[in-house]
Amino acid sequence: MTECNSQIHLFSIGRRTVTAAFDDVRLTFDIGVSLLHRIDKRLGLSDRLAAAMIDRRDPLRVRHSLRDLLMQRIALICAGYEDANDATTLRHDPAFQLALGRVPGEAALASQPTLSRFEQRPRRDLLSLSNVLLDLWVERLKRKAKKSKKRPRIILDFDSTDFITHGDQQLNFFHGHYGNYIYYPVLVFDQHGFPVAAVLRSGDTRTGGVCAVLMRIMEKLSFALGKFDLLVRADAGFSMPELYKLCDTMGIRYVVALITHKTLTERAEPWMAEARKLSEETGEPARLLREFQHRWGRKDGGLHRIIAKAEVTTLGDNPRFLITNMTEPPEQVYETYTGRGQGENHIKELKCAMLGDRMSCHAFAANQFRLLLHTAAYVLMFVLREEIESLSTTRMQMDTLRLRVLKVAAVVKVSARRIWLHMSAQHPSASLFKYLGAALAPT
Repeated sequence: MTECNSQIHLFSIGRRTVTAAFDDVRLTFDIGVSLLHRIDKRLGLSDRLAAAMIDRRDPLRVRHSLRDLLMQRIALICAGYEDANDATTLRHDPAFQLALGRVPGEAALASQPTLSRFEQRPRRDLLSLSNVLLDLWVERLKRKAKKSKKRPRIILDFDSTDFITHGDQQLNFFHGHYGNYIYYPVLVFDQHGFPVAAVLRSGDTRTGGVCAVLMRIMEKLSFALGKFDLLVRADAGFSMPELYKLCDTMGIRYVVALITHKTLTERAEPWMAEARKLSEETGEPARLLREFQHRWGRKDGGLHRIIAKAEVTTLGDNPRFLITNMTEPPEQVYETYTGRGQGENHIKELKCAMLGDRMSCHAFAANQFRLLLHTAAYVLMFVLREEIESLSTTRMQMDTLRLRVLKVAAVVKVSARRIWLHMSAQHPSASLFKYLGAALAPT
């Protein structure tokens, strides 16, 4: 049989020919994912996630453990392979074998069909995995509280976003605001950007499941911390009397945006007139913050504190309204709420950098499982970024972190006593990789 020539002659430089060849060399351009192995071990992430799942497979036929399947899928997501489509090719990649704690070349990882079957999880597993991710966050709070010896002050940002679906996914519906068929998840991050909850919802949901998520978080916090201060921030999509009542009952402070409508604008008209006059006198935009009491919602007849922003910009009137049980002055309440904008960046990283909106499965439960996998990948990248934040005054975005740390080429050589990773000394992130290697080394 004729042997195919894998050499490609590109061009010449003088008398030398530049030749490319696809050889059977242990070469990878994702060697940075091997660092995720140390972070995973430190957190115990894949082990804890695997322990929370029920393995219904025949033990005599199992080649890949639940832990290995989880870690392989999470490592692929961190490296930018959001689907399992590339798994069959990358199952022989030495970087991903190292990320799973395997010696490169000894045994191949799982293929695409195996990972696709793995994603079909029962609902019981989904709740258990969600609790594992929530426990990771609570344990972080406990460690910080023990170190600082101060009462934890927690801010939770509740938000939702559109996960556009491009197929016949279960429970995807057309959403008029986004003009597409979507899922509409509820995502919760703390003030530092650590993910607390990620719950997939059907595309026609507005506020469903929010109170249940908050109650589950409160249960975990109350059991683990005892005393703490909790503030919930949310946009107008979460404005509902049930949430206000729950927060008031459980002693949770909240500040939530309200949809601007006629009743509120009429109440704020005197302040808007004052802001217009001030803007005309100064020739600059003007903003006034005022407050009033108002009965809000048909299901809740009680009075609520409303913060009104009467603002006039170069584009015209810009009134905004917040509902809150905070007792601070209106200026401080509004400043607290505007900090919620950072939560949009966390969602952007989950969607764009970690490709968390890739809902390609038909079954709704399988897509919820995918969301949890992407959230777990976000956790690993978040902790990896924390390791290098002391080196720079600017916070690196996760897609930049992937390019600078994970997407590093290396030749992998295995000997009897060592596994060598030969990388270019001229790589722009060589010093950063050395620092992380030392910081994440076993103690």
